[in-house]
Amino acid sequence: MDMKQYLDIFIDEAKEHLQSLNQCMLEMEKKPDDTDIINEIFRSAHTLKGMSATMGFNKMSKLTHGMEDVLQSLRNNEIKANSKMLDALFKCLDVLENYMDNIASNGAEGDAEYEGIVNELKQAAYNKTDSQEAEANQKDDKKPETTQVAQEVQDKEKKSFNVNKYDKKVMAEAKKQGLNAYGIEVSLNTECVMKSARAFVIFNTLEKYGEIIKSQPSVEDIEDEKFDYSFSVVVISKKSEEFLRKKSKEFQK
Repeated sequence: MDMKQYLDIFIDEAKEHLQSLNQCMLEMEKKPDDTDIINEIFRSAHTLKGMSATMGFNKMSKLTHGMEDVLQSLRNNEIKANSKMLDALFKCLDVLENYMDNIASNGAEGDAEYEGIVNELKQAAYNKTDSQEAEANQKDDKKPETTQVAQEVQDKEKKSFNVNKYDKKVMAEAKKQGLNAYGIEVSLNTECVMKSARAFVIFNTLEKYGEIIKSQPSVEDIEDEKFDYSFSVVVISKKSEEFLRKKSKEFQK
């Protein structure tokens, strides 16, 4: 496998996501409660986390994981955006851009660590009131529900995709907008090396045409190569199921 090919893809895609993060966070300063903006920032941070972890850039992965936690809490209405939180997110963006400059120059992140920013992100993500914490605990006690859309995915793929409240909301909204949810099963060649890198390319390709809202096994396990040679994803997209399957198969050999 030519790892330079994957590095070049990573650099190009990461720069696009960093640019999107910068633009969206500037908008978020003006509209801190805009869910569309928050969702867009979350998607970029989530994708960057998976990409950087797969390529072995653990410092970037750690920072974007912290961003993801903050944004997920915002999406779940567990916390509210404030100036301190936004400052932490902008600091994180600056660090990510520095790491990317280093990677583009010499293929490595560099030695700098930013534990202070990571701690700021953790504090922002878990700074909930007692009532919000109690509500979150009640949600955790409930078993995942399966929506009609998810059931359709299960029927097609013979897989069990349990969805949480957020997934259920996303699927329902997607259906209202005329979008489709598909279960895509990916089977890699058993002779391929660095399964996680191959999976990263497939995830990246599918997310150009839609949004991956669930994977089996989890994204973290796929990043850590804790799977055999197959995994499944649920994708929401305007594209047809046949189109998405064809795109994913381009990188399965």
